[in-house]
Amino acid sequence: MSVVLVVEPQLFSTQALSKQFGHARIVLHSATPARAVAILQAVMVDTVVIPDDKIEEADYAMLLSAMRLIAPASTLICLPRG
Repeated sequence: MSVVLVVEPQLFSTQALSKQFGHARIVLHSATPARAVAILQAVMVDTVVIPDDKIEEADYAMLLSAMRLIAPASTLICLPRG
C-alpha cells in the first residue's frame, strides 16, 4: 500500500490515474507545486506524479529540490497530459 501525490491532477485523465495508481492506499491531489511541498512536509509520500511537460518550470524545480531534502525515498513519475 502506498501514498501517491498527484500535482495538478486536472491535467491528467481520471481513468489513466486510477489505472496506474488504483492500488494506492491514499491518493492526494495538489493544485500547485508549492502546495505539494507543504504536503510533503506533512505526509510521508511514496510517489509524486507531475506533468511531463512542466518539469523545466521553476515551480517544479522547487518541488524537486524539496523532494530531495524532505522525501528522498519518494519516487518521481512524469506522465503526459490527458
